[in-house]
Amino acid sequence: IKEHRFMQDMLSEDSLTAVRSLLSRIVYVTFSVEAIGAVFLYFSSKSISDEVSFSFIFHCIFHSVSAFCNAGLSSFSSGDYLEYFNVTYFSSVIMLLIVIGGIGFPFIANTIDYLEHRLIKRKGRKYGAFSVSSKLVGITSLVLLLSGTVIFYFLESHLLFKDLSTAKGLFHSLFASVTSRTAGFSTIDI
Repeated sequence: IKEHRFMQDMLSEDSLTAVRSLLSRIVYVTFSVEAIGAVFLYFSSKSISDEVSFSFIFHCIFHSVSAFCNAGLSSFSSGDYLEYFNVTYFSSVIMLLIVIGGIGFPFIANTIDYLEHRLIKRKGRKYGAFSVSSKLVGITSLVLLLSGTVIFYFLESHLLFKDLSTAKGLFHSLFASVTSRTAGFSTIDI
C-alpha cells in the first residue's frame, strides 16, 4: 500500500485508478514514439534492400530508445553510422526523439489532449488548452534550442563550419544544441 500512496503522490493523482490509467498512458506513448522513431530510422537507410537484417533493425531500435531516453548511447563506433544512414534524415529523427523524450510526459499529454480537441473535437471534454506549465516548458525549450543553435553557429562558423554551407552549419549547430542539453550524440568532432 505504501507503493500505491507513493505513486499517487508522485504523479499528483487522487485515486489508484487514475494512477494506473496514467502509467498505462505513459507506457503506451513511450513505446509508440520509440517504435515510430525506429521505423523512421530504418527508412533513413541509404540502401533499403529486400533483405532485412536483424542487426540493422537492432541498430534502429537501439538508437530510437537511446535518443528518446536521452541516453546518448550509440551502437556504432564514431562515424560508422555514416555508411548506413542518410545523415541529415537520421540526425533529424534523432533530434526529434531527443526533444520529445526530454520535454516530459506532462507536456506530451497536454499536447495530445490539445490536438485531440482541435482535430477531433470530442464532445463532453473540457477545452483542450495548454496548461501554464506546458506553455512555460514549450517556450523555454524553444528559446534554449534556438539560442543554442545561433550561439554555436556563430562561435564555430569560422572554425568547425568553415568548409560547410550555411544551411549545413546551422543544421549541425541545431543538432549540437539539442544533444548538448541532455543526450550526448554527435555528428561532428568537437
